[in-house]
Amino acid sequence: MKHSVEIKIDPIDLRDVCPYCFGTGRVKAMQSYATYNGMSIRGPDTTEKCTACNGTGRRNNHVGKRSV
Repeated sequence: MKHSVEIKIDPIDLRDVCPYCFGTGRVKAMQSYATYNGMSIRGPDTTEKCTACNGTGRRNNHVGKRSV
C-alpha cells in the first residue's frame, strides 16, 4: 500500500515585500539607556509597527522606488 503526499507551495514574489521590515510588518529599535565612559548601555529592544507599509508587510506604491 503506497501513500503519496502532494504539497503545493506558492512561489513568493519578493518584489511585493516591504524593504524596511522584510515582510514582517514590524521593525526593531535598539534602546540606549545611558552612556558610561564612552560606551552605551543597552536596554531591551522594542518592536514597532512599520511605518513604510503600515504593518502589512507588503510594499506600497511609493516605498522603495527610485526616482530617475
